[in-house]
Amino acid sequence: MLCCPEALSPLVGFRVTLEHLSDSSSNQGDLAPTATMDPGVPSTAEAQHEHAIVMIIASISFIYLLSACLAGIVGLLPKFRPPITVVLFLAGMSLQPLLQWMQNGVLLHGVQLIGNVDPYLIFFALLPMCLYESSAFVNYHMFKQVLPSSLLLAIPGVAVNIILFAAFLRYGISRIYDWPAALMTASIVSATDPVAVIACLRALGAPEKLSSLIDGESLLNDGSAVVFFEVFRSLVIGTYTGVGSSITLFVQLSFGALAYGLAIGVVLYLWLLTVREFHIVQVTGTIAAVFTVFFTADHFLHVSGVLAVVTLGVFMAAKGSTALQRSIQKVHHESVELLSTLSVQAIFVCGGVIASRLLIQYADTWTEWAELFLIYLVLQAARFVVVYGSWPFIQWMGLPLSWKECFIISYGGLRGVVCLALGLVVEADPRVPPQLREHVGICVAGTVLFTLLINGTTAELLYTRMRLYPISKYRREYLDYVLSSIDASCDRKKNELKNYWLFRGTDVVQAANEALPLFSKGHLDSNGNLHVPGKSYSEILRNPPSCDNWSVQSAASSVAKLESKDFGVPARLGWGEGLGSALHTVKHLTGNRKPATGSGGGIGGEDARTNEDVTLIVKEAGRLEKETHVLHVMFSAMREFYTDMYERSNIGGTACLTLTMVVDKCHSYLDAQLKEATAVKKSRKNDYSKSVFSHEWDLLLGSLRSRYGLWKCLSAMPCDAFDILKSYLIAMIQTLYAVVEAHEFVNQTNRKELEELVSAETLEPLDEVVTSAKELLEKLKNTFPVAFSQCLVIIASHMLLNAKQKVLNEEIERGLVFPEDAEKLKEAIAEQRMRLERISR
Repeated sequence: MLCCPEALSPLVGFRVTLEHLSDSSSNQGDLAPTATMDPGVPSTAEAQHEHAIVMIIASISFIYLLSACLAGIVGLLPKFRPPITVVLFLAGMSLQPLLQWMQNGVLLHGVQLIGNVDPYLIFFALLPMCLYESSAFVNYHMFKQVLPSSLLLAIPGVAVNIILFAAFLRYGISRIYDWPAALMTASIVSATDPVAVIACLRALGAPEKLSSLIDGESLLNDGSAVVFFEVFRSLVIGTYTGVGSSITLFVQLSFGALAYGLAIGVVLYLWLLTVREFHIVQVTGTIAAVFTVFFTADHFLHVSGVLAVVTLGVFMAAKGSTALQRSIQKVHHESVELLSTLSVQAIFVCGGVIASRLLIQYADTWTEWAELFLIYLVLQAARFVVVYGSWPFIQWMGLPLSWKECFIISYGGLRGVVCLALGLVVEADPRVPPQLREHVGICVAGTVLFTLLINGTTAELLYTRMRLYPISKYRREYLDYVLSSIDASCDRKKNELKNYWLFRGTDVVQAANEALPLFSKGHLDSNGNLHVPGKSYSEILRNPPSCDNWSVQSAASSVAKLESKDFGVPARLGWGEGLGSALHTVKHLTGNRKPATGSGGGIGGEDARTNEDVTLIVKEAGRLEKETHVLHVMFSAMREFYTDMYERSNIGGTACLTLTMVVDKCHSYLDAQLKEATAVKKSRKNDYSKSVFSHEWDLLLGSLRSRYGLWKCLSAMPCDAFDILKSYLIAMIQTLYAVVEAHEFVNQTNRKELEELVSAETLEPLDEVVTSAKELLEKLKNTFPVAFSQCLVIIASHMLLNAKQKVLNEEIERGLVFPEDAEKLKEAIAEQRMRLERISR
């Protein structure tokens, strides 16, 4: 029993399952270990148990790999994208038949172990984080508004649903069902899990009222269904008899769970306040508390672990999260979301495997499949009766609902992991009659399959066809005005970008602008979905504009012409001010002493000193150390510069990795150079006489040459490797562009401070780096004119997208864009940026 002392320990139950499967796979019915003469040699049962654990680990790894692949495939579908939970469930159902057909014994054995997994493992390991993620991050204000309606659907509604479906089982399939058995089975299939429907509603921009009501009802529904299940199951197995004992058990399971969850929430809140300065401890402690609450409530206190975790989550949403520091709240959310996603993936794949095993084992005739479909129809009818019967009371409670919204709520009552886990509890309990266990397994597996396959895949279509929320004329006109003003602001910024040094003398900016999401041409369809047109990047890059007029002379000394901060170039975002402030601090510490020039005057100069010049070396050590510190500051700022360019999509990941690696090597070179300059005995193996900027260019040139050589090799291959070639060329051009942008801006904004702090011999190669990078850019342009133009279009497109994103954010902050429209506009920009990155990667 899940919440009774008679229940097996989950770990013991899981071990028994492993041993049973290990023995059955070897055609051994006896669970007793085989005796061995040598006590140091493991028995056959122990070896099989270890083998089963290895198979479980391999299967879990395979499940997560499969989930990631399927999620990627679904995300690439152009039109119809089924809910990922439905896809995972169907994939799980197909695993065992597919592996049997492929005759893959290793994975098949692991899948069979998953199909017979102990239900307590699902309850204690996977379910808690899903429940906590759904309850801890709800909109508490909206949750309070829909709470009375959710309670109405989750307690009296579930009770009515159980009675209606139990009556069908009792009188429609009376051969095995008495009233306790029928009520127990009905309580199992009354636990809803509308994850797929809620995901569709949020993706379609449905009002938060509707999704919050469905989500809140589901959370409370799971708890109440589990409580009803425990009460009716106790009647089936004879643990409790009589109405009085059943009512006592119901009160213990429900109200005890609420009190325990609230008490742990208060204790956790006070504990989080005491460890407020330990960020990671707060996150790990909260996650550990979730699993602890579920396990202790269910296994030791014999109250509902589901309700206890939901209560804890709602408390955290209302009050508990304030005990976390602001900076750690996002980490907490992302950590819980990650664990919940992993749990959901494992749950639905494992659920598919379990459902497949139950259906293959028990439903082997068309009559049984017809009976399963009839059960599905009756269950749907009962759900509709409950929701529409509660509709007047929900209206009376102050939550206005239309008949269409009630239809979506009724249709969204999918069955999922809780339903499957409760069915497995019954199937694994020897105290339940065998024929009843068999039919419960069939009923549960069929219900989950049909609700996910039918309701889960068609909910989005029904929502769009029913047109729940018609668009007003005022909203259309207002949105047209706002979108036109955003495009007008971006057009003014586009004209400024044409004078940027990288695009001067070309039509690159105009070509890139053609592919931007054209907000002024956007329109709302009848369902309120915003559609923003935009030209395909593939079409533009297929015929890029000419860059024949671009040259080093037209690009030289023109970095400062771009004054706007809207394009995401770090040089316009205060980067130079931060570097200048750091240099001013170092200058103050050095007492404004300009380093001497000439031989040995700076790091990287020709060192003609001998071992007799120890006194001179000691005097110079302090000055050289300060000069090294200045250069470290400069290269650290450059590293941040490159990283920021990558985060704003002005350069790609390959270029950013190359540049940051070069900067890190320059840091090491500076340290080695200082050590060599102040050493009494010079190294004969390494030459540190060159300036660090000369060393930087050598590193860059070496990386670019290796990439260029690989490009030449690939270009000679007979296969079509155009995408690979283009990505290499784009990475080279982006690398040189970032080098010019960073170094030339340093020259123009902080040259005076650098000349006062660093010797002339060290700084002289800084200008040469910029000149060499520009010359190499022009060489690439002349050698590969089409790829060069394509790269400029990609860079310009990202900068224009940055500008449009900034204008949009400003309008949103001013409250001029409706929240539901703001999300669609952000998605339009993000989708176009993703398409661009997919082309340029």
